[in-house]
Amino acid sequence: MKKRVFVTGANGMLGASVVRTLIQDGCEVHALIYPGSNTSVIEGVNMRVSEGDLCADLPLDEWLKDCDYIIHLAASTSIWPRRNKHVWAVNYDATLKLVEAATKAGIKRFVHIGTANSFDAGTQSNPGVEKGSYRAAKYGFDYMDSKHAIQTELLRKFKEEAFPVVVVNPTFMLGPYDSGPSSGKLILNALEGNVPGYSEGGRNFVYSKDVARAVVNAIDLGRPGECYLAAGENLTYKQFFTLVFERLGQKRKLRKVPHFLTLIGGGALSIWSRSTGVPPRLSFTMARMSKAGSYFSNGKALAELQMPETPISQAIDECATWLRNNGYVKLGSGFAGKTIVITGSTQGVGKTLAHAFLSKGANVVLNGRSAAKAEHLKHEFSFARNRAVYAPADVSTEEGAQQLIETTLQTFGRIDVLINNAGMSSYGDLEDSAPKVIREVLDSNATGSLLVTHFALPHLRRTKGSVLFISSLAGLHGLGGHSIYSAAKMSMIGLAQSLRKEMQRHGVFVGYTCLGFTENDGVKRTLAPDGTLEPVPSRPGIRPATQQYAVNKIMKQLQRKKFRSVHTFPGRLLFIVTRISEGVTMFAMKKGYDAERKFLEKLNRKRRETESISIAKKEAKPSGSFQEAQLK
Repeated sequence: MKKRVFVTGANGMLGASVVRTLIQDGCEVHALIYPGSNTSVIEGVNMRVSEGDLCADLPLDEWLKDCDYIIHLAASTSIWPRRNKHVWAVNYDATLKLVEAATKAGIKRFVHIGTANSFDAGTQSNPGVEKGSYRAAKYGFDYMDSKHAIQTELLRKFKEEAFPVVVVNPTFMLGPYDSGPSSGKLILNALEGNVPGYSEGGRNFVYSKDVARAVVNAIDLGRPGECYLAAGENLTYKQFFTLVFERLGQKRKLRKVPHFLTLIGGGALSIWSRSTGVPPRLSFTMARMSKAGSYFSNGKALAELQMPETPISQAIDECATWLRNNGYVKLGSGFAGKTIVITGSTQGVGKTLAHAFLSKGANVVLNGRSAAKAEHLKHEFSFARNRAVYAPADVSTEEGAQQLIETTLQTFGRIDVLINNAGMSSYGDLEDSAPKVIREVLDSNATGSLLVTHFALPHLRRTKGSVLFISSLAGLHGLGGHSIYSAAKMSMIGLAQSLRKEMQRHGVFVGYTCLGFTENDGVKRTLAPDGTLEPVPSRPGIRPATQQYAVNKIMKQLQRKKFRSVHTFPGRLLFIVTRISEGVTMFAMKKGYDAERKFLEKLNRKRRETESISIAKKEAKPSGSFQEAQLK
């Protein structure tokens, strides 16, 4: 029999993940949302939805009679002003009203979402656990005080009345569906370049989907009367923002902001907010808190609730992608309304590029050879509605390449940018490689790029669009043990160089990108010498660039119409060394050519002088008839 779960606050960041996790587990969900609140994050979720303010009179008895469990997420997280009666009404009074209705309905488990601030934080080496006194009262936030008070009351009810409550206490959550945004504001500020520096403190950061799984598991695995810290990674603010900028592919020099300046700024903004009524980005109390370390352990939640432990880097990636795709990032792009075709975009850099262009308002045609991936990609890119289409086609064939362009024109009516990203990699010496490997690598990289570009060029000429070839450092200088792959990538650079000359008079931009060592998706495969597909091996001692770094560089190259872009420091160093080597060769050849040219000019000059003298002598010698006339 399916579990029937009543969920309050279902359209918040955590709530949106909780209801999806419940449905994934086969539960029936009845969601309660605040009247008039943003419901975009739960659109399309198969569940019953009711609107209602828990502070008002609601038909809770009617709603709960068909439910077995309650997950109570609804809360007011307002921290400005610090003292706020409404916060107590929502977090304390309304929760007690729900508890009363739950008791009457015979609810089997009441999972309450608290806050980690209800416990005493520790240090990075000795993080806090589900014990200790409540120390956050010194900050005077009604949000923290009310959440601690209701948690204390719920635990009392368990002890005295056997109320079946389990409390999950999340730390600072990051992830998708942050429609506020709330905690995602940190990532949004980084995306928009609004991070002036970092303060001395730090905190625990956790992936919201991990918390959602812990919350749902608490229904069966949580012990009544117990609290569970849903925590992730303990990071200083310097460590956190360094990681954020790395994941976003941004190069930023982080500066530490002295605490006294933070206090001055927070105080000034608090005074300004009291006079204007606009909440400050940083209040004086928040400035006080910024120096503290708020570090916690997730040991109990991992052991008892089987909470996942996803790296916070993934949470940052998903949060940034969600904010971009849903129009929160306010940056000029120049791609809005344009149609971008990306071959080989079902994974890796190609797929990340698709997300990035969609976030800039572009239309995107994704491509891959597998028709089976259509449904998965349709779901992943459903946020883009009709701005994204997947066209399965093998672009290394004439039919597939033509089909891709025709699908693009039928869907969007134009092509503005073609990115030739498709291409199979391989390893092994040429002598040891099977002929089918040669065909596969050359066809997927070189032939595919040639064919798609051939069919796209007439349409790119009309829009004065762009063609970009995604090559590799192997295309700059052949790599031993990768001769086939190097040949394929070099051919793409040669194609770009030739096509640039052909298209210059038509106003079509042509360029190429040499990716450095870049992180791969787990599903990425490469061809072994015998033609079998194998996982791409990691390179010991080499730290790959993030896919987001590559995407940022590619988009900047297209905006600036830069013919060549070589990624990563090792890649640029290789390019410089290659250029120096080629330069010496060209210098020597030019010297030889100049010497030969001077020799030929000198030889020609002597020949002309000799011919002139010979002609002059002929003209100076009198003819026989003329001499005879003179004698007569």
